[in-house]
Amino acid sequence: MSSQIKKRKVIQIANSTQMISLPRPWALSHNIKKGDELFIETSPDKLVVYADSINREKKEISIDVSDLDRTSLILAVRSMYRRGFDKIIVNYSNQTTPHYRTGQNPNRLSIIVAEVNMLIGCEIVESNEKQCIVKNMSQEDPAELEPTIKRIFMMLSDAAHDFVTGIKKNDTPLLESIEEKHDTITKFISYALRILNLRGLPTNFSTSVTYHLISTQDIVIDSLKYTTKKILLKHPSPFSKYFIKVIELIEKNIEIFKKLFFKFSMATVAELNKNRDEFLKMLDDLKFKDESELTLLNRLESIPLAHFNIVESVISLAHKS
Repeated sequence: MSSQIKKRKVIQIANSTQMISLPRPWALSHNIKKGDELFIETSPDKLVVYADSINREKKEISIDVSDLDRTSLILAVRSMYRRGFDKIIVNYSNQTTPHYRTGQNPNRLSIIVAEVNMLIGCEIVESNEKQCIVKNMSQEDPAELEPTIKRIFMMLSDAAHDFVTGIKKNDTPLLESIEEKHDTITKFISYALRILNLRGLPTNFSTSVTYHLISTQDIVIDSLKYTTKKILLKHPSPFSKYFIKVIELIEKNIEIFKKLFFKFSMATVAELNKNRDEFLKMLDDLKFKDESELTLLNRLESIPLAHFNIVESVISLAHKS
């Protein structure tokens, strides 16, 4: 069916609801009945109504990653997925890529494969020594956005609890599990951001603030992951009681922010800022067993700072007109 533009009159119901009718031929062709659900894609100047969630234009992109290091390569593929591309053609002229942090040169395709395994719905459908084609094999459902975001915050809370418990009890297996939790959380963050980019929320403001809120959680789980790695490699076990008290504030910070997301209140905003200030004050007191504890806490400092930087946007979102 070819695209057509026709005028439809807006119907006012009560004081707050406005409606337009669906074109009868279109409704009949899609077997639309009373009570059926439709999908609405919003943008600043238009609404697009779908009979189902799969009727959107497929997008593809070709990128050259020949000059990228291992971390930049991961970010390139991940960002194209989050942006909403369904087919990502990855081109490269060499088989290995430098990993600056380790000094190693891992296989480029292996890095791509590992990253694609963290992208919900994606598979590598073709690869050779010069090119790799990543394709989205499923369809994101806008209705999954809210439960996915809730899942992210619940998993972050669990990861923070395991992080603190693992340090308290010197539980190496529990600490080792943080990296797996990191990968799972990152996977859901990518999926939520993809839905936002493709479907959006009713307003650009809501979409941009929610995007910022979700992407900030990357900082949170990355901080837990890399701090854990440092602890597992070399740590001053047992940790001092003062250190334990400070990291408990990190877990509390994540819990408070989760509470703020699930049920906004200005009292919770104040609680979050109080927790952050207490953490920074204890950090300044320098009552640590040795410098290695302070080094670990400096890594974790990014968590309350990240939440502090996003809280203003969260307040604005809660008070949107």
